[in-house]
Amino acid sequence: MVEFTLIDVVVVVGELLLLAIAYTALWWSLNPLRRRLAQLPGLRSYPNFLEAAHQKFSQVLMLLWLVCSLFVLATNLVILYRGRSLWPVTRTFILSWPQEQWLALANGVLLSALIISVAAISQRFAIFLLERVNRFVQNWDQFTANDASINTMFQEVKRLIRNSLWLTALYWCSRCFPLETVSAYLLSILAIYVVVEVAIILRKGLDVIIDSLDAWTEAYVSQNVALQTYKRLRNLVPFFKRCCEYAIYISAATLVVDQINPIRQWTVFGTKAIQILGIILVSRIIIELIVIFIAEYLLNAEDLNDDEHKRRMTLVPILQSAARYGAYFWAGIFILQVVEIDPAPILATAGIVGLAIGLGAQNLINDTVSGFFILLENYYLVGDYIVVEESEGVVESIELRTTRIRHPNGQLQILRNGDITSIVNYSRDYIYAVVDMGVAYDADLNHVYRVIEAIGLELQQRFPDDVLEPTEVDGVEEFQPSKVIVRTVTKLKPNNSRRGVHDDIQGDLRKILKEAFDREGIVMPVASVVGVPLLSESD
Repeated sequence: MVEFTLIDVVVVVGELLLLAIAYTALWWSLNPLRRRLAQLPGLRSYPNFLEAAHQKFSQVLMLLWLVCSLFVLATNLVILYRGRSLWPVTRTFILSWPQEQWLALANGVLLSALIISVAAISQRFAIFLLERVNRFVQNWDQFTANDASINTMFQEVKRLIRNSLWLTALYWCSRCFPLETVSAYLLSILAIYVVVEVAIILRKGLDVIIDSLDAWTEAYVSQNVALQTYKRLRNLVPFFKRCCEYAIYISAATLVVDQINPIRQWTVFGTKAIQILGIILVSRIIIELIVIFIAEYLLNAEDLNDDEHKRRMTLVPILQSAARYGAYFWAGIFILQVVEIDPAPILATAGIVGLAIGLGAQNLINDTVSGFFILLENYYLVGDYIVVEESEGVVESIELRTTRIRHPNGQLQILRNGDITSIVNYSRDYIYAVVDMGVAYDADLNHVYRVIEAIGLELQQRFPDDVLEPTEVDGVEEFQPSKVIVRTVTKLKPNNSRRGVHDDIQGDLRKILKEAFDREGIVMPVASVVGVPLLSESD
């Protein structure tokens, strides 16, 4: 029969109490661990999953505590069944461990408690400082547009410091015990976490910088002439932002891979990807600078007449396109060198393929050569009003293959340069607006001429930039059954009107002449058609 003494009861209760304390400590540490995990970017969207995992782990921990408690009770019962007292057996088991191990365990526990205390105090102090810095930065730049971005970034910094402190404390606690393998894994986890969080903070920092620059630009660029060029480059800001984001992500992935020994050799791909990204960004910036330089140098030169300005307007898109293609070509060469591919065989193959394509694409070559000679011999320029066979309108662009013409009714006509055979240009030097007016046979032609000449002077005063000379009478053009046709001629300066300046002035001149003829009593006969009834055969 098993007999219990008071000391035996104390030993059993003490052992069960130690197990309960250990279980309580582990269970208590689950809640802050779950909160830390819920703040990670990859797990933030799965709160239900974390809650379910927490419950499962708590159940496993409870089951483990019950099993250990039953094992302790069963062991003690076996010892008591054999007629031995529990305290001597327990004391012998404790003393079987070397004193150095117990001292090391006690030292590890004390150091761990000290490390956890330092981490808790450091966390509170760091968060307090971050709050002060956050308020200082938001008030320092005097802009409110970026306050939300700054606050978001500092929240990420808080999370980084808080979680990094606890991971670091956990690592140093493991170093206080003979747990070298666990310490190595914890160090790798800490490094990966810091890399990911720093990448997230840098990504948030980009938003802060861009928002601050936009606010600063809106406030100061309009007042500073030297910074006006920034507005021309502002379209590069989204592209620059994306490149920086990709560089941050690639760098973070490269550093994470570097922490994993089996795939550490893959870090070379991250380095090459960042180099390629840099080449693309630099080439895009160079392209924009060249485009701005070409436009500024050719179009903003002083003492340019209209013809020279039109000629340069025609050349600017072609030069800009050539600069883009050249920059893209050299960027491609540099990218091939980064990935350690010799570009010489590729260029040789491309030359052979280009020759074969050229032999089969004679229409393309014909259009390109024709476009080159159109530009070289200056047949027409951007803004000229031309007539090409069945097409007419204002020239919008001249490319090596095609010419784009905007018809007065709004249609965009695209002509192949190789198909253009005859050209009528209404925008060179000057043009005449010819208007024919019909008057009655009994009208005084001398009086009609005087009215027309007076209207010509009025027209020149009304449109001094378009009318070079007053309207002149060109005489009687023809006799018609009901009226005499008098022709007028007005010398005009070409412009880029959608109908051509001659067409615009002709319409205005007809209106003014009609009103003047009405005032002067000059009759403009209108032919009338008299209907004659058909007679039947009986009639």
